[in-house]
Amino acid sequence: MNPNKLIILFCLIFFLCIVSVVFSEEAAEKKKPKEPPVKWSGFVEGGGTVQHGNTRTKQLTLGAELIRTTKKTKLLSKGFLAYGETDNVKTRDNYYGIVKFDYFLSRKFYGYLSLEVQSDEFRDLKLRTIASGGGGLELIKNEKHYLAGALGVASLKENFEAAEDDRRSTARSEVKYKWSFQPKSSFNNNCVLFTGLTENKYQIRNEASFSFTLMKHLGLRCGHIWQYENKPSSGFKKADSTYFFNIQYKF
Repeated sequence: MNPNKLIILFCLIFFLCIVSVVFSEEAAEKKKPKEPPVKWSGFVEGGGTVQHGNTRTKQLTLGAELIRTTKKTKLLSKGFLAYGETDNVKTRDNYYGIVKFDYFLSRKFYGYLSLEVQSDEFRDLKLRTIASGGGGLELIKNEKHYLAGALGVASLKENFEAAEDDRRSTARSEVKYKWSFQPKSSFNNNCVLFTGLTENKYQIRNEASFSFTLMKHLGLRCGHIWQYENKPSSGFKKADSTYFFNIQYKF
């Protein structure tokens, strides 16, 4: 065969190979799922009662949550406040807040950093600050159920009204569970445990709630917050409970 024809034939085959590779890559790109955009979600909520007559009672609870989610990250900001008065005497005054950043190293495993603050006048707690970091695992994630656990280490600092201030290192463990038992209704439970690394002292905070969507953005959330300390300040009980029933605006 003429060498020139062989060269032309070779160039034609090479060109067809390049074209086929380009088209196959374009087809793969079209089939490849697009990375989901940044997603924002959250809510603001509030509830309370006012009673006048033989007694003058005021009860107020406020809460808010904001979540920013991408394919690899999740940023959570959340806060809750409870206040109460009876005959102009304070009966409840506490708040809790958390900022938490998750970075997913794989589909289920993530590392996290978090900062939590807490105050409760009726537990002698002026301010508790907790900075922590660790890792977590999403064990179940489907339309009905979500279950995740995390474990890390934390630096905990406490300022008290009467007792001596304290600073210590702790382990932080957390379990989250969500059950969507109806398309517009769900049960949520979040339990956090702080265990002293060098002393027998620990705290538990468990928040359980039911959420119901009434309209597109309007809903109800009712629940119970239980807090426990095995070694509270002198003269204070180990356990404390807060019940709430809030109207919620979701976005």
